[in-house]
Amino acid sequence: MTKIPFLPALAAACILLWAGCASVTPAERASLSLAGLDSASSSIFETTLELTLRVTNESAQPLRLTGSSHKLTLNGSMIGSGVSNVALEVPPLATATFPVTIRMDNLKLLSRFGGGNLPAAIDYRLDSRLVTPASAAGLKVRTEGTLDLRPYTNSLLLN
Repeated sequence: MTKIPFLPALAAACILLWAGCASVTPAERASLSLAGLDSASSSIFETTLELTLRVTNESAQPLRLTGSSHKLTLNGSMIGSGVSNVALEVPPLATATFPVTIRMDNLKLLSRFGGGNLPAAIDYRLDSRLVTPASAAGLKVRTEGTLDLRPYTNSLLLN
């Protein structure tokens, strides 16, 4: 019997390729951006923000979301979080918006921004997990930016 030296290597490559294909689902790519921000309510311990988030489906397949979870960081400190059970289908290469309620811990806010000296701008980061039927872990998305507070502080000073 003649030995074929490359046969074991070819078999191993086929097994690896088959195993890799078995675990790969169609690529789901999404990005998230902040489309709107409203203050909803405030108490001594908690401030509630109503965010409007825009999800962009960057793939050629529809993106089905069954919910999402979010953690808000301001100037490097994790301040609040929120969840949404809004089901959403975003067509291929399209966008859609959805609301999320974020609850912020006022004690953390005071410790970070107390003293009455509000900065002119705040760096924010929103770490999100978009829950999909295709992925138990969901899609992890990070949104960051800077929020200019001067329009808000000027209106507060005038009132």
